[in-house]
Amino acid sequence: MADWDFVERFTSGEIGWKTQPALKDVKAAAREIKKVAKKDGALAAEGVVLFFENISEALSMVDCSAVAVGSTLGKVIGELVVVFSKAELAGKERETMLERVYVAYRADQMGVSEALGEYWGQLCSDNDVASLWADKLLEECKLAWGPERGRGYIAKGMSNCLSSLLYCERYQELLDLLALAPRKTWTYHHFGVRALAAQERMPEALEYAKEAGANTEGVVVAKLCEELLLDKGLIDDAYRLYGIKASETNTYNAWYRAILTKYSHKTPAEVLADLAAHEPGHEGKWFAAAKSAGLYDEAIELVQSSPCSPETLVRAARDYGEERPGFAIEAGVAALRWLSEGHGYDKTEALVHDAFDYSLVAAKHEGSEDELRARIESDIKSEALADRFVRSVLIHKLEESADG
Repeated sequence: MADWDFVERFTSGEIGWKTQPALKDVKAAAREIKKVAKKDGALAAEGVVLFFENISEALSMVDCSAVAVGSTLGKVIGELVVVFSKAELAGKERETMLERVYVAYRADQMGVSEALGEYWGQLCSDNDVASLWADKLLEECKLAWGPERGRGYIAKGMSNCLSSLLYCERYQELLDLLALAPRKTWTYHHFGVRALAAQERMPEALEYAKEAGANTEGVVVAKLCEELLLDKGLIDDAYRLYGIKASETNTYNAWYRAILTKYSHKTPAEVLADLAAHEPGHEGKWFAAAKSAGLYDEAIELVQSSPCSPETLVRAARDYGEERPGFAIEAGVAALRWLSEGHGYDKTEALVHDAFDYSLVAAKHEGSEDELRARIESDIKSEALADRFVRSVLIHKLEESADG
């Protein structure tokens, strides 16, 4: 039995209510276990068991409903499942450890280790062991969803059972169990999607996913369907049906790069066009992604059809004035247009100045200062630049630049 630093930390009561310090302790525990796993898999497996036996109490004061907590715990649990499943353990030894983990899992009233149920089959790491666990849990799960439901039957081990059935390839029993559920929910029915896909029943799997994921975030459903299609080598179908939605992330640039990484057979221009078409009326939001990819003409086309952050456009006009003056001019002029139409975080005189000045600098590199002034003056007269504030600033800038 090793002396685990994380166990002492978990049981000392030192982990308080602050989220970030608590998550640092959780991550440190995972690192400690994984370090031991490099030398002694069986000892690391014992560390995994101790982690689950103590994690709920350790985080008893932390708000485990926070997204950051759930995300970190999900990742750490997945890593520890891999450690445990790779450990060389005798059958009885693994079974004893699994029992200890399951007892801790059932006793966890806070849901700290909730994600563990998803991995139960993998944790068993053996078809026969997974099948034994499926048998152990199946009757309780049937009662929870059967005619007797509502009479005190609770199956916290539902995910564990479904995961075990999937792992040991008892697909029809898995689907039969899911058929008892009072309604389809992604929490449990994603196992059915995987079971159908494993039987080469992809059209049924995708339809099943659509029904089960009706009330679930679309990205979650799309990610699984994309994953299954890619596993089957159906790359074109994966891209066409789910590639864009499944790759959605917190920035447009990262979204674009994520798709290119997965679908290397697609050209940058193709992906950009598909993304722009995915959100009609918001094409301009892909300007930065297009610029980063060197698709300068496409970038300008995007911001001429729909709004883009004027701040982003002004930075482009500044950064590309010498290298690509034509691009910089169009970015600056577009910034003036969208500022005039009320877009941007803060319509300040300084920002209008910058859009004009950087465009003029680029025009000087191109030798087209007079054309740029005439273009902006025309836009002011025709009220293409309708905002009075923007027009008044530009009139002053035109007079100033002409005198200069």
